[in-house]
Amino acid sequence: MTMPDESKYDLKNKPTDRLRYLADFIRGLKDKQLYMPAYSKGIDCGTARCAIGWAVTLPALQEVGCPKTSEELHSAALYTETDFFGIAAFAKSSIWLPGGYPQYFSAWEIPASAVADRLHEAADEADATS
Repeated sequence: MTMPDESKYDLKNKPTDRLRYLADFIRGLKDKQLYMPAYSKGIDCGTARCAIGWAVTLPALQEVGCPKTSEELHSAALYTETDFFGIAAFAKSSIWLPGGYPQYFSAWEIPASAVADRLHEAADEADATS
């Protein structure tokens, strides 16, 4: 897995850049490494995990305050008004949950590139409304 170039993002001051960083990381994953309905409790267990599950494994995001566990980030991402990534509540289900990708019959069919594209779109939408 290749980490995105941190110098392209303002991870400390711009929450939506954190989302873009995650999106660019996910774009580099193999599709079988991403499974949107399940986040992984283990950091290095080698299993597929959702976007939130991957976020907690990224040192660059941990350095700027990303919750340390998938469970904490999952709760914050879905149930708070604005989360670590600067996404408003109304947009969250369309990016973090499989239902946000209705064009795919099965959650296993959601490609990493589609998730990355949707995360970028959400970041752009959040920036446009702030």
